[in-house]
Amino acid sequence: MMRFIKYIPLLVSLVQAKHVVQDWDITYVTTNRGLNQPPRRGVGVNNKLPIPVVRAELGDTLILNVRNSLDVPTSVHAHGILQHGTNYYDGVPMVNGCGIAPGSNFTYEIPLQQSGTYWLHGHAAEQNFDGLQTPLIITDPNDPYPVDEEYLFAVDD
Repeated sequence: MMRFIKYIPLLVSLVQAKHVVQDWDITYVTTNRGLNQPPRRGVGVNNKLPIPVVRAELGDTLILNVRNSLDVPTSVHAHGILQHGTNYYDGVPMVNGCGIAPGSNFTYEIPLQQSGTYWLHGHAAEQNFDGLQTPLIITDPNDPYPVDEEYLFAVDD
C-alpha cells in the first residue's frame, strides 16, 4: 500500500494533463524586415509571420499537426525539449527521421516534461532564418516562484 501512495502525485498530474493542439500550415509569406529593405519571401505558419507563441503547462502533450505547403521539405525542432523515448519527434531531417515532404502532413506528439521557455523552429535548410520560429513557453502551475509580470523578447538579425 505504501508503494502505491508515492505514485498518487504522478497519477493526479496525468489526470490534469491536457493535449495542446496546434494546427500549422507551413507556407511562404511576404515579409518586410524594415530598414528600407524590399519585401522578400519568408516562411510562416497559417499565412502569418511572426508565428504566434505556443503556450502549455508542465505535463501537457503538445500535438503539432503540420501541413507542408512549401515546395521543399520541412521539419520542426523543439529546441531544448528532452525527447525521452520520442527522439523520432526531434525534427532533425536525415538524422532521426525524414523531413516532411511538400504537400504532406506530419503530427508531432511531444510530452512536455520540463518547464521554461524554449524555441520551436524549422530545422530544414534556412527556414528558421526565414521566419519558421516561435517561442514555446511551458509553465509549471506549481512553480514556487510566481512572477508578477512576464516579458518576452525575440531578437533576430
